Amino acid sequence: MKRLTEQVHDILSEHVQPGDVVVDATLGTGRDAVFLSKLVGPTGRVFGLDLQPVAIQITKDRIASAELSNVVCIEGCHSNLSDQLPDDVQGILAAVVFNLGYLPGGDPDVKTKTDSSVAAIQTAYDLIRGGGVISVMAYIGHPGGEEEAAQVESTMAALPGGLWIRRDPPIDGSTSPRVLVLQKPTLD
Repeated sequence: MKRLTEQVHDILSEHVQPGDVVVDATLGTGRDAVFLSKLVGPTGRVFGLDLQPVAIQITKDRIASAELSNVVCIEGCHSNLSDQLPDDVQGILAAVVFNLGYLPGGDPDVKTKTDSSVAAIQTAYDLIRGGGVISVMAYIGHPGGEEEAAQVESTMAALPGGLWIRRDPPIDGSTSPRVLVLQKPTLD
């Protein structure tokens, strides 16, 4: 069976095309940014955000090793998405990707927080185009992780017209990440 990240990448591959503009709202180690960069190709753009300078550097190193040139790394909070992105990409994003929790191998006390993640999800929905997707991998095996995942899911469920592509239910006692993927409806 494929790993959860590979399953999410398969979903993204169905919705993101060469030339698209996408956001990795929580860079972490840069694996999603590299995947997205290859997906959108040289004519597309990837904007990546992270609060931690170490995550930005890890991502820049990974991008350089992969010889990619279409990724812009921004040090900042995912809750300020619209303030951090250029005006010309707002409303045309094909996807916004989130990994909620803390930097693998990093300080577990520096992690995403429920309030900022909920704000980021609401903003992301405004920034994606019709047919665009929001993908959330919510790591719950840390203090506050289950609450954050539940609030993010509730926020996503309340978005107008959102269509669930994948919505993993909580499993009692499990610390496995939850996957939530929502598509914004297209306007006819």
